[in-house]
Amino acid sequence: MTSGCHLSRLPSQDFRFVQSAQFVRRLSDAVEQRITEFDGFGEPSYESIQIEKLRGSGRHRPANRSKLIDAPSCQTSVAYEDVDYNRGSLQSSKRSVNVAGQRQDESCVWSNATPAIVERQLMRILAVWDNETEAELIEMYLGVDENEVTMTSPAGLGAILESGQPIDIVLMSIELPDTDTGFGLFERVIERYPDTPIVGTCSQADVFQVVRFMANGMSAYVTRDLAGDYMFMLRAILKSTLDAVRAAREKELAKKLREEVESVRKLQESVLPKNLVAPSGYRIAARYEPAQIRVLDGQPVTLAGGDYYDVFTLPDDSLVVLVGDAAGHGMKACLSIMTMHTLVRMMRRHEYMDTAHFVDEINKGLCEQATVTEKGGFITLLYAILDPLKRTLQWSAAGHQPPLLQNLTTGTIEPLADEDAGGLPLAVDEDAEFESYTCEIPKNCRVLFFTDGLEEAFPEGDDEDQFGVEGIKRTLAECADLSLDETLARLFDASDQYTQGTGRTDDTSVVILECRE
Repeated sequence: MTSGCHLSRLPSQDFRFVQSAQFVRRLSDAVEQRITEFDGFGEPSYESIQIEKLRGSGRHRPANRSKLIDAPSCQTSVAYEDVDYNRGSLQSSKRSVNVAGQRQDESCVWSNATPAIVERQLMRILAVWDNETEAELIEMYLGVDENEVTMTSPAGLGAILESGQPIDIVLMSIELPDTDTGFGLFERVIERYPDTPIVGTCSQADVFQVVRFMANGMSAYVTRDLAGDYMFMLRAILKSTLDAVRAAREKELAKKLREEVESVRKLQESVLPKNLVAPSGYRIAARYEPAQIRVLDGQPVTLAGGDYYDVFTLPDDSLVVLVGDAAGHGMKACLSIMTMHTLVRMMRRHEYMDTAHFVDEINKGLCEQATVTEKGGFITLLYAILDPLKRTLQWSAAGHQPPLLQNLTTGTIEPLADEDAGGLPLAVDEDAEFESYTCEIPKNCRVLFFTDGLEEAFPEGDDEDQFGVEGIKRTLAECADLSLDETLARLFDASDQYTQGTGRTDDTSVVILECRE
């Protein structure tokens, strides 16, 4: 390159590795490749490359490829534009720099041109290099996408490491000036930035030395050719390496999150009763399934849930059945349910024969728990006591749907009360009042207690079309001659199939109590 070349930040002398115009031609080709076409409205894209490194001042965007100056003396040119946002128009003065260093100007105006902003993830790059000429060119080329490039020599590396500035990726030669010295600097970098990917470069003769670097944490390497073509690969290699490292970390994080959620889910399921004991003449069965989601790698994640059921016997042989559902699902819902479970276990030692009184005490206790009440949290609850001898069921609800009674003799399936019987959920108002309801349980019948995850199953994108209470009734009618376990399985399967393969988006609990003649 001759001294007539007017690129203010490019060195104008001592291009030992550039023969005649070969390197400039490659640089021009690379820049032109990065220039984006105008869209259909003639608006320049923000995705176009930044040429600040070429002139050092001003706000610059590349010219449209179709507008490159056609000057006979400029057989290879680098075009850029000075942008002035003035009165709604984009005034651009384009200049080209040719191999011989001649410069020509051309001005033009695009009216109503507004740059379209394209978001992209920039890189903060630390480059350690010992060849000043190459260093300036590499810094320029790595920075054309507005990446933050910190270029330093081996002597200046210590100050950079001590500063602790944030770095996304490191580019360094392993020959600084030899591989032993380079390895020492590599160890210093990896000690300071242990989680930051490092990309090394080396000559073809020293490729065998790369093994030592790769074995100690280097992420990738590039071989250097005498013509300098490797420089045009650096930005793409750095980006692909950084993307691969980030993807691997996200996958590992997703795995750890699944493990954490699984441990909490198992803790939650551990409080559900395993062996349900029913009074003489009765049978009981229960089942719980948490919601599922899919994460970025397509792996299903079984969430910690906000559903709960319990079955236990009081000293007078009465049977208690309760189901609860915390708002939402996930960690907070699970913690809310665990808090309620603790209160229930503490209070079951006292004989609360009035179900409304029991629910009232639970509500007051939960209203004092920030774990439940923060961010508008609440829990719905249905609490019931069966008198097995009188065949009566007393129950109270807090924002929960009433049980369904299936008469196996007549075939009727009806709720035990209107939905208005539910009242307010728990942890909303400590002064809330709850009602007790008592009904007779006929022989040869079933009582279904359930959370809304069963009825609110719907196909993806159509939450108005739900499985509903009618779907539950229809399935119960089909299962009148089946065992309780088979009936539970059919209920869950029918609800799940209704989603057309997407699965239920909410936790689901079901308890079935059966009275036979």
